[in-house]
Amino acid sequence: MRLETFRNADAFLRTAKSELLANEALTSLIFGIAIRLRDGHTFGDEPPFLSCVTDGDRVVAIATRTPPHNLLLHAVESNGAPLGLVADHLGEAGATLRGVHGRTEVAGQFAETWERVTGAAWELPMRQRLYKLTAVSAPDSVPGRLRPATERE
Repeated sequence: MRLETFRNADAFLRTAKSELLANEALTSLIFGIAIRLRDGHTFGDEPPFLSCVTDGDRVVAIATRTPPHNLLLHAVESNGAPLGLVADHLGEAGATLRGVHGRTEVAGQFAETWERVTGAAWELPMRQRLYKLTAVSAPDSVPGRLRPATERE
């Protein structure tokens, strides 16, 4: 298993894109930020942290951060090995983290590892959820009609 960091979003997306697309409901925030970085947007004064953990040719974890914002995590499984590589790398770099965003089990596993690496205590102050629309049901007996939105709206 290997952690790779990227200097630019193009290189990051070449490695991460297939995993990001395969799990778009879980990775839409990471994907959207990477696209904005690729297109020249900046999120702060410090350079972004863009990384993938690979096992052979398979991406098993993705971690990104646009300081001073939270670390964004995606892991195929919530086992500790890929997340430990991320925690070790950030700890050695002297990073300070205000928070972690990811699936509960992934963020929790990372937080426990981060605590061992840095001694920083952690808590779960808030749970968030993203919902995925998988089907649309047309409403019955509703007045009006479908039309394009106008500029004024």
